[in-house]
Amino acid sequence: MSEWVRLDSEKLNTPQQEAIRGVNITVRMSPYDVPEAVRGYYDEDQERFVIEFRYIGEEPFRRKQKGKHITLRVGRHSGRLYGIEVDVKAMKAQSVDLILEVSDAVLQAIDDSLAHVPPKALAP
Repeated sequence: MSEWVRLDSEKLNTPQQEAIRGVNITVRMSPYDVPEAVRGYYDEDQERFVIEFRYIGEEPFRRKQKGKHITLRVGRHSGRLYGIEVDVKAMKAQSVDLILEVSDAVLQAIDDSLAHVPPKALAP
């Protein structure tokens, strides 16, 4: 299994400012919802390439199938994204590159998954 790569949480969690009816609002995510590290590896047992995210706190996750070849690991209580499993065997992939760019299909799968998280689970 590969080593964890630490992420710069300040860069990932830059404050977003918006004026609503003349009131300036600054929003940023809770530090518990920003991943502190990431790693990618091929899981021989599952025959899947896995991208994992690590957070300040941990919780059990559930798997949510998104399309034929992508499974998301979503926190049971928080809705945080703990991992992405890619069925490279079924895709007949010869190799896997882990880079910071994410395909539109993966982004859409993540968005769709998180859109169904109850608001209570997203509260800090």
